[in-house]
Amino acid sequence: MQIHFFNKGSLDHDLLRENGVSGGHLYNRYLIDQLREKSINVIYYAVDQLISVETFLSKVQDDDIVVIDSLLVVDNLEFVLDYRSQYPILGMIHLPQIFDPKNQNAEILPAVFEVERRIFESIPIIVTSPFCKEKVVDAFGLNPNGVYVLEPGVADFEEKTNFEQLPFRLLNIATFDIRKGQVKILNALAQLKDYNWELDFYGNMNYDPDYTQLIYDLVKTNKLEDRVHFKGSINHSQINEVMMQADLFVQMSSFESYSMVIAECLSSHLPFVSTRVGAYRSFNKYDGGIFLSDFNEDTLELTLENLFENEIAYRQLWQNKAKAYDRDWLKVSDEFLDILKYQKVIN
Repeated sequence: MQIHFFNKGSLDHDLLRENGVSGGHLYNRYLIDQLREKSINVIYYAVDQLISVETFLSKVQDDDIVVIDSLLVVDNLEFVLDYRSQYPILGMIHLPQIFDPKNQNAEILPAVFEVERRIFESIPIIVTSPFCKEKVVDAFGLNPNGVYVLEPGVADFEEKTNFEQLPFRLLNIATFDIRKGQVKILNALAQLKDYNWELDFYGNMNYDPDYTQLIYDLVKTNKLEDRVHFKGSINHSQINEVMMQADLFVQMSSFESYSMVIAECLSSHLPFVSTRVGAYRSFNKYDGGIFLSDFNEDTLELTLENLFENEIAYRQLWQNKAKAYDRDWLKVSDEFLDILKYQKVIN
């Protein structure tokens, strides 16, 4: 058995996390690494479009499996429909495209919805949290038995042990994209200038230049130039080190299928404040942070104000952590193979 894995972008371990390399890309990379450790032959295709039928057929064998990342499935409907009856095909759906703000335009969304609906009804798909499964099942009216949950793992991070009395160094790691909510974070903090804080933004700032400019303008308008620091893209190998230096992670995303960065906060023992996105129900049992009741920046402002004023409230975030977040990629790869067995695509 071989697994043919189609994705956009290289698996090079030295690539920057947020310079075009998302949490979904890292997920694929770590999963494939573990499968190869098990001596499973994974043929990886780094493509913008699927390879030609002739090239694919020259490599495929009768018992092979095809896995197509969500960034490719929408652009390759006919490939999926043509070959689903000949070869087992699984969709690896990190971000359903109907939830991407880029596709919310009334002229674009119906077409994206229809393509995803046809694909998701035609092949089994893997999503990365129960939250995401609920969203796609509800949105497309899918049979939930054809939607599998495979939550990511995390690297073996060092845990933070030294904490300030109050959070000073705030951290956000995300591509500069309206879905990630950096504007809401700045609007909340602009009302809290009487408190002592600084914010480090890490992430690709070239993804949406207009949105990035809006963020620059907000910083200038609110005279936050000495408090807000733009660090640019970050190599994934540096995530743990950066988290060890921070006091509080802040996330205001409107949608995350999982939110690997919150899992990494838990693994690093870095307190966080986040919207209720992705696997927040799974994360909640670790008592490592605060999940906001809504997506309003006023709610974030009140939450941060309480943490800036109240030593006990901040201390509870890191003292009350119930247990270490220890889901590793070996377990993820085992569960992935279980999904294939359940689908009866391997013996």
